[in-house]
Amino acid sequence: DLAAMGRANALVSAANWLQLHEAHSADAIRVVTHGLQAMLVERGIAAGKIRVIDNGTDLTTFEPLDQAQCRQRLGLPAEGVILGFAGNLWPALDFKTVFAAMRHLADRGRASMLAVIGDGAGRTAFEAQARDILGAAAAVRWLGARPPEAVNHLLNAADVVLAPFTVGRNSITGLAPLKIRDCAAAGRACVATRVAGIDELQAEPWMFLAEPESPTAFAAAIEQALAADPALLRVAARGYAEAHFDWRQVAHQVEALAFAQQARRSPVFG
Repeated sequence: DLAAMGRANALVSAANWLQLHEAHSADAIRVVTHGLQAMLVERGIAAGKIRVIDNGTDLTTFEPLDQAQCRQRLGLPAEGVILGFAGNLWPALDFKTVFAAMRHLADRGRASMLAVIGDGAGRTAFEAQARDILGAAAAVRWLGARPPEAVNHLLNAADVVLAPFTVGRNSITGLAPLKIRDCAAAGRACVATRVAGIDELQAEPWMFLAEPESPTAFAAAIEQALAADPALLRVAARGYAEAHFDWRQVAHQVEALAFAQQARRSPVFG
């Protein structure tokens, strides 16, 4: 993460050493992707003490709501296609491909607006990319940082939620992005970059994947999502989130991992 944000090599090296030292000292390690598990094993961490436990979402904060009401709450247009993104605006995101895909769709008569909730180190660069690719009157609404309730409003206001990622760092570690889990909990269709971790969801009807750094592929995935039945997608996405992404389930798995290690280390009397 530090490397993706352009931090000094010395800081990246120090963080790397500290994380490996911590991993060697730990009795058990929870990681969120198989890519992270493989990285630790390659660096000498015993595979037997590493457990992959996915990320989750809060099913009470993120839930399906009325689209028209959510658009009104956020001051978004009542009509037209709205794409949504919510999350940290950092350099590992590929908004350049998103803007080029929007330009491609507009040239084919499929104009859309992108509404973004979030802030971060990459925002200024992303805003410049939007102006360069989409023009001075870019069809992007930057809403800034908002509380989780507003994020849920955005997810429900959008016709399609986007999760665009760069390849480099993300292809090595894999991804388990919270934004996709929140999207599913809200019952929305998601268009995401095909990278490790996310491609495991490719069979789900609410997930539409696009090849990395391909505006035409991203535009095609958006069109596929828009053509699908939103009612069916809502049921499928919410159902998947309830079955696989509930933070309570994640907490139980982490708790079980911790108790197992405690039992192993505790002396047995009698």
